[in-house]
Amino acid sequence: MENLEWLNEYLKESKTGEPLPYYPNLGFAVEEYEEYLALSQNIQMFKKSEGRIEITRKDSKVIINGYENINFLSNIEIDLIKNTVKTNYGVCKFKRKIKASDKQKVIGRWNGYEWTLEMNLESFDLANIDENTIAKWISVSIGKLEETNDIIMYIEIKLVENLTKTNEHELITFQHN
Repeated sequence: MENLEWLNEYLKESKTGEPLPYYPNLGFAVEEYEEYLALSQNIQMFKKSEGRIEITRKDSKVIINGYENINFLSNIEIDLIKNTVKTNYGVCKFKRKIKASDKQKVIGRWNGYEWTLEMNLESFDLANIDENTIAKWISVSIGKLEETNDIIMYIEIKLVENLTKTNEHELITFQHN
């Protein structure tokens, strides 16, 4: 991306949950950006599959494993003392508490917590990577929906490694017994 430095500064100044105002450096025409904002208000969530998860507690750790169609969740380990979340891609540190908001339109209002791992983010500019470049951005959020009391887990993984870019995300909802 040509304007990566500008974009990073622009994003720092933005307010969480608010759409970014139009600016020509975004690379969109004004009409395209307005259409993008309008479409972003109509995002819906659909069930992709069903599966089974196992949650166990061992001392101060909660271990989550997914089975069947949600193997993506395997080997998640929440350390309740260190307040970290270990994934197959690295250890995420506590970032913030999430408070329910009317801006949470896709899945509804929810409260929870987020942990992240951010490493070498400037390397996501794929024009400047080589075989030694490693970049990671991992986010794990866990919380509870206000309306149904269902538990939600959202995991997003962005990696650059071995000249390959990975961008995966998964949203899981389940009832807590």
